[in-house]
Amino acid sequence: MRKWPGGVRPSKRGASLACVALLGFSGCAARADDLIGPYVGAAVGKGRLDVSTSLVNNFGSDNSAFKLIFGWRPISELAVEIEYLDFGRPHTVSTAPNSSVTLSTDATLRGFAAFGLLYLPTPIVDFYLKGGFSNLHTNAQTLVSCASGHTCAPITQPPRADSTNFGLAGAGGVMYRIRTFELRLEYERFTAGTGNPYLLSFGATWTF
Repeated sequence: MRKWPGGVRPSKRGASLACVALLGFSGCAARADDLIGPYVGAAVGKGRLDVSTSLVNNFGSDNSAFKLIFGWRPISELAVEIEYLDFGRPHTVSTAPNSSVTLSTDATLRGFAAFGLLYLPTPIVDFYLKGGFSNLHTNAQTLVSCASGHTCAPITQPPRADSTNFGLAGAGGVMYRIRTFELRLEYERFTAGTGNPYLLSFGATWTF
């Protein structure tokens, strides 16, 4: 009887490889199917408000922030999301240039964003890109005071910066699936008021 290399006839070897490939494809297809449907989630992270008042520019250093996520993934490659974002309430104290005037500034940035998501064809984890629009409300106030024991030049108390802005938003991130949950690490950038705030967050979503 003729001996074949490896002890397996070519027809059987080919059938074995085809089975392995089919099982791998089936596993990928099942994973993609499991991800399809509506989902909710939340994330926490660090955000920069990047707002300005008449006396303080580009205020809002890295501050604790959070967001709530509502989404729907109709097919494995695409999804849509709506987010509620809260950048916290950062506070800073500075001094006016060439004076002893103390400037105490605090601000908030909250609102909604809507995105379309494009998932990239990668194994194990899902890399994705997001593009859409945001509607964010900015509220910032700088209080003027004079340090005790100093003579300060008079500075008019600036008005509160209060505006709601509709603008573009973009993001990118990576997801890792655990059953019906996905852990996500994401960077988002927005246009709002006087600056371009951003949010770097880590969170999870649940598909139901």
